[in-house]
Amino acid sequence: MSIHSRNFPAGLGWAAVAILVWSGALVMLRLGVTTSLNAYDLTMLRFAVAGLLLAPIALRRGRGTDRLGVMGLGAMVVCFGAPYVLLVALAMKTAAAAAGALNPGAMAIVSVLLGRAILGDRIGGARLIGLALTTLGSC
Repeated sequence: MSIHSRNFPAGLGWAAVAILVWSGALVMLRLGVTTSLNAYDLTMLRFAVAGLLLAPIALRRGRGTDRLGVMGLGAMVVCFGAPYVLLVALAMKTAAAAAGALNPGAMAIVSVLLGRAILGDRIGGARLIGLALTTLGSC
């Protein structure tokens, strides 16, 4: 059995976990903004639960600042930390149906474009088709 075929079931499993986490996060954000919880409550809950779950790993392996650097850590906090979650939670109050479709698509497009701008990744072939289809689907 090749390395690729041995990793395929694990890859499918982790893909399913990612789908469950993302879809669950959007559903919980929407549920939260339609109840008495506000965007700040939801942001606190999201990071408090994640912090508690990941604290043992961070304590054992470190925070990762040695690999990310200060700028990388700052970019992660600004682009996907509390400001991002607050923005999505506030947007859910007015455009919940659109958030479920647009948020993951926009993240995919931006990640490919940032990979090109920052890392010099080549955008060609399947990536270009994926970008076009995702952009078309967002319209």
